[in-house]
Amino acid sequence: MPNPQDWLEERRVRYVLAVPKDEALRLPDGRTWQARELYALVPEEALERRSCADSSKSPRDYDWATVPLAPTAHGLERHLLIRRSTVPSKKGQEDGELVRGVAYFLCHTHPGATLTDLVAAAGQRWMVEESF
Repeated sequence: MPNPQDWLEERRVRYVLAVPKDEALRLPDGRTWQARELYALVPEEALERRSCADSSKSPRDYDWATVPLAPTAHGLERHLLIRRSTVPSKKGQEDGELVRGVAYFLCHTHPGATLTDLVAAAGQRWMVEESF
């Protein structure tokens, strides 16, 4: 049975799916890196502060970046969308110091999708989750 991404991509369905930090992702040059390894290569100035949705108290602001991945065979694009908390709130595994939480999303999009498009799509997850 194919994985969900392959099934969606074969049908040209666009998606934003949360993936773990050790998810193996193929770059356009064919190399494969884990999501966390790609995040480590993103320069600080490439992160942009955006709100992905409004909560009951305030906007949900995060720092965001994208990394282009290998395109699909069906003419759509893949990106790694990286979301980082704006303030340290999680204890680091190595030293127990507070660090910013980081989340990763695999995106399957139309050509030319912008960071704004991807952040808006990722923000839709909360509306779906809140309805459950």
